[in-house]
Amino acid sequence: KPQHERYPILISGASQLAQALQNMKTVFIVRDYEAFRKFCNLSGKTETYFEYLDTTAERATGVKTSCYSVFAAKGLEFSTVCVYPERMTTNQKVVSCTRATEVLYYYDL
Repeated sequence: KPQHERYPILISGASQLAQALQNMKTVFIVRDYEAFRKFCNLSGKTETYFEYLDTTAERATGVKTSCYSVFAAKGLEFSTVCVYPERMTTNQKVVSCTRATEVLYYYDL
């Protein structure tokens, strides 16, 4: 059972999303490119703000904020993760959430 300070942080609006965006170590996970575009629109950031990584990407450059598809993130771990679960299956949500080792932000749709 996680300690209270290790519980997921639920995000329900753009103002709360700003907190996750301020942390440059936060890795964002979305289902696919379509969800990535919706997430960018919701966050108020352009697609060029993020480095979108899917299964065809080599690796993150670390220059921009990383946004992985759930398929590309599988098997990887990150200290801080923000999950945008739109159109994800239950299994994909579990895979996405378990990528976080320290802090998990979960966008509550």
